[in-house]
Amino acid sequence: MSAGDISDNFQLSKSTLTGHFLVLKAADLVETERSGTTIFYSLKLSVLESAIAALIDQFDIKSLGDDK
Repeated sequence: MSAGDISDNFQLSKSTLTGHFLVLKAADLVETERSGTTIFYSLKLSVLESAIAALIDQFDIKSLGDDK
């Protein structure tokens, strides 16, 4: 999504969202692509999947329906 499309979903200033986008990019959680003056953001699912797997391991979460 473009930065503008994303910002339409939040009641935050564009400068605040820009700060959040920079943090996400620095954490390597999103990829960006520029087209003219528009920046498009894509979530890096492999990074998100790794983070979720680490949380599951950290908190010893059992899969749903696992009675063991």
